[in-house]
Amino acid sequence: MTDEEEVLVKEFLLHHGETEDDDDFELWYLQCFENSESETHYKHTLHLATVWKGRFEEGFKTGASYKTVSLKQPDESTALPL
Repeated sequence: MTDEEEVLVKEFLLHHGETEDDDDFELWYLQCFENSESETHYKHTLHLATVWKGRFEEGFKTGASYKTVSLKQPDESTALPL
């Protein structure tokens, strides 16, 4: 596992309540070496974490973009009457 993968998986597991701290993560990670199915579980979790992070960042960018657009003052032709 690379350092980037470790950070990503830790963040994903913490966010979803599967681990609470680094010690929990170490125990979770050690299970990846128990058998071939455990390694598959790790790879699946890494994939889910990658997708989750991408969607989180996409949502953040969309929210920031929406906030920027909504802060602009409407021109007179689109302003609602008071």
